[in-house]
Amino acid sequence: MQTCSDCGALLPDKAAFCPACGKDLGGGEGSGDGLGVFSFLRPEDKVYRNKFRAYGNTGLWISWNWAAYFFGWLWFGFRKMYLHAAMALIAYFFAGPLPVYMIILTTSRYPRINFCAAALLLSLFAGPAPLLFGILANGLYLRDLRERLSAARSFPDGDHKKQEYICRLAGVDRRYVLIGLALCIAGFLALMYYLATTCDPVGVFRLRLHRYLPDIFSRPQNVYHS
Repeated sequence: MQTCSDCGALLPDKAAFCPACGKDLGGGEGSGDGLGVFSFLRPEDKVYRNKFRAYGNTGLWISWNWAAYFFGWLWFGFRKMYLHAAMALIAYFFAGPLPVYMIILTTSRYPRINFCAAALLLSLFAGPAPLLFGILANGLYLRDLRERLSAARSFPDGDHKKQEYICRLAGVDRRYVLIGLALCIAGFLALMYYLATTCDPVGVFRLRLHRYLPDIFSRPQNVYHS
C-alpha cells in the first residue's frame, strides 16, 4: 500500500486525496495540482510538518505546543486562526490567568506584604485555558488547514481567485501580533494604574507606583496611609 508523500499516511487504492492531510494525489476526481494542507504552511514550518506527518492515519491530533501555551490567543491569530483567537481571549477571562490572579489577591493571609507583582507572575500561565491551548493547538491548526484546503478546492481549476485565496490564508499574520502586543501593553498599564490608584477587593494590596510616578498616579492624601 502506498503512502502520502507529504504526511506519510497510508493511502487507499485509487485514492484521489490523502485521507490524513488532504493532498491532491491526481487520481479519481482530483485535479492533480498537488494541493494539500502543507500548501498553507511556510517552508520554515518544519515543526508542524513533522507533527502532522506523525499524526498520519491515527486520527489522534494531540501533541504539545509551547508557543500556544505561552502566547495563547496571540499564537492563534499569528497562524490566521482568528475565530480561535477570539475564543481563546474570552477563555482567558473565565479560565485563564485573570481569575487565578484575582483569587491569589483576595485569599492571601499576609496583609503587610504586597503580592501584586508576584501574583501576576504566578498566574500568568496558570488556569486550565493555557493548558488546553498547549495540548489542542496543533490539532486545531491541522483542522483549520484542512478547512482552508476544502474551501480552496471549491474554486474552479484555473480560477485566479483560487490562487489569491491560497496566498491570503497561507503563512502567518505578523501584523496581528504587533496589534496584540500593543493591546497587551495597554491592558497591563491599565491594570497597574488601577492597582496604584485604588484598593483591591479586600483592601489589602496596593502597588506603590505613585512613589515613582507621582504626577501620573496622584490622588488625595486621605486615600492611602503608609
